[in-house]
Amino acid sequence: MGRSTTTSRQAVEALCSRIASSKESMRKEDLQVLETLMIMGRKHSGELSAGDIEAELRFVISILMEIIKLLDRR
Repeated sequence: MGRSTTTSRQAVEALCSRIASSKESMRKEDLQVLETLMIMGRKHSGELSAGDIEAELRFVISILMEIIKLLDRR
């Protein structure tokens, strides 16, 4: 039998798909920012799935982690 629960990766990808559906109404420069945010959001989703954290929150935490790392490099 197949899996009945959604994996962490599937939950984040579903979230990215929902976000991507708004791309049509965005300006070109905003699309580039959105793409960067989605890459950042995916980066740590697997690591954060060990806790009982919802996919949306894992996505935001992952983005914040990447932004902090960028700021630390400056």
